[in-house]
Amino acid sequence: MKRTKTFSITLLALLVLMLTGCGKSEFGVTENTGKLIMITADSADKDAFFMTGSLEVADGEQIIISSELTKGSIRVEIVDAPDEQNMNELPEMDSEAIITANVSRTDGASGTVPPGNYLLRATCLEKATGTVRIEVKPAEPQVTETVETPVEDGQNPVMNFIGVYHSDDSIEALVEADGIENAKITVTWAGSPWFRTVTVMTGRFDSDTLTMEFNGTTLMEYTFKSDGSVAEETVTDTDNRGKAVFNYEANTLTITEVFESGNIDTVYEWGPASDMKTVSDPEDYAAVTAMDKYEVETIVGFNVRTAYLSENWYTLADMIWYPITINGIELADADAFLGYMMDKTVAESDREAMMEEDFLDMFVNGQGICMGSGQIWLNDPNYMTDAEPELKIIAISGIVDR
Repeated sequence: MKRTKTFSITLLALLVLMLTGCGKSEFGVTENTGKLIMITADSADKDAFFMTGSLEVADGEQIIISSELTKGSIRVEIVDAPDEQNMNELPEMDSEAIITANVSRTDGASGTVPPGNYLLRATCLEKATGTVRIEVKPAEPQVTETVETPVEDGQNPVMNFIGVYHSDDSIEALVEADGIENAKITVTWAGSPWFRTVTVMTGRFDSDTLTMEFNGTTLMEYTFKSDGSVAEETVTDTDNRGKAVFNYEANTLTITEVFESGNIDTVYEWGPASDMKTVSDPEDYAAVTAMDKYEVETIVGFNVRTAYLSENWYTLADMIWYPITINGIELADADAFLGYMMDKTVAESDREAMMEEDFLDMFVNGQGICMGSGQIWLNDPNYMTDAEPELKIIAISGIVDR
């Protein structure tokens, strides 16, 4: 049984202040109960970091890390506390982490550690805004048929590499832990809003070589209609084989696929990419709608953006959640909207902003989904109800007299 340690919260709070510095950006702890540590970032600068404690873990409990970041990414490390701690000494900043998770937006992680107290070390990998929760909760029972080589501390070693890795503006790889020794990698390719492929590969993760070999993959192909619904879906089990190699220092993942004609290597870099056309997380817009991510982006792209740029006010009228206010004038229904818009046009600067909107991976917060630089905002009037999800326009700007 690991011995319990206690630390000076005042001393650790001082350490946080020393490392985060002054200025408008904030990066620190807003709640620390022993079972919950809440990290809050407000435009926190890259490389900002702090160390705090302590998490109290008992028998049968695990550590859960969940992200509600709206921007950037943060590395969270769970560090074993020393057996003895002088109250006038600062904790060692370079202690080896037991659990490491690089989180951005809705990423999450979990891990099992021996009972005891643990410190938390947080580092901004990219300028970040939002919150990250680190909680101690009862561990969910795991049912496994056979465990050939269990990890000493019960943690899947691939936990150090979970997250989203990007190759270019249309390919990404989501890395997850599968059981206590396997890795699961989901590669999504989205060349357009109308078609995408998803390849899933699993295999045992070798912690010595940081390699996962796979024999066979599951290939899913999706074709979408203009209204966002799935026109065709196919699922195929392939005999593709290869390996995935992780590089901790470079934060990269290299997937090698083996073919008779030769090998194909694809290198992915960890972390969010501002120029991504799409990402694989289907809950990107879950703050405002239960509609699938791909349906959201396809409906918005094909209908809303096209109607706005072509000034097709009749089509746009059917997409509005009334009443709506435009240029300070409240319009109660579609007839009022059409009467107001007949002599209106889109301002040139707003037209250019909307033309640059590729309607993929759009900004979203509790107010809704934003298109362009704010020309159109959408929300779902049926959110959190039993009715079918439906996106509606709640705000329109950039409208001027002809």
